Amino acid sequence: VFPPHMPGFGDSPRAEWARHPRDLAAMMLALARRAGLKDYTLVGLGFGGWVAAEMAAFAWPEVAAMVLSAPAGMRPQSAFILDQIMEDPIAYLRAGFSSTEAFAAHVPDAKDKDLRARLEQSRETIARVSWKPYMYSYELPETLKEAYVPTTVVWGETDAVIPPECAELFARALPQCAVRRLPVAGHFLDLEHPALLASAVREAFQAAMRKR
Repeated sequence: VFPPHMPGFGDSPRAEWARHPRDLAAMMLALARRAGLKDYTLVGLGFGGWVAAEMAAFAWPEVAAMVLSAPAGMRPQSAFILDQIMEDPIAYLRAGFSSTEAFAAHVPDAKDKDLRARLEQSRETIARVSWKPYMYSYELPETLKEAYVPTTVVWGETDAVIPPECAELFARALPQCAVRRLPVAGHFLDLEHPALLASAVREAFQAAMRKR
């Protein structure tokens, strides 16, 4: 498993010049190539799913399979993507869980200074690269039409951050896409349902390897 922090998230410094998720995708592709990764399973969560989709749109032959967990990037038709720029950071974080109990289990101290600092860092990066329009791209549905990579889109049916209807938008855009819906699951599937998400990744990887 190769889990880098994207520029502007976690311990990775922000790329001051980046102004679109496609810019981050270019840097992540460069990193993958420098690391010598080939025929790999690309996994993206939330905003990272949008970046992963941008990567696949322009370098799909290098990717054996892709798993996107509630990815941003598509414009919903009947609902809105929750705006983390306008929301209080902790309130936004709480909205990503399916229940107050799940939130409390993963965020025992909502006043933790390090947590708030990381949330502010992420929010500033998001504002720089995906605020107008917020968290979607008019171009992505078109560029994905030529991304011939087997893709699994996983979505929690109670996601209050990115509307679950976006799953079908990805399925329409990608030539090879299957949608897996999880009932009673929120946005942060990697935290609330890590085993189910890991199972989807493992199955995608194994299916891709059988075809090679």
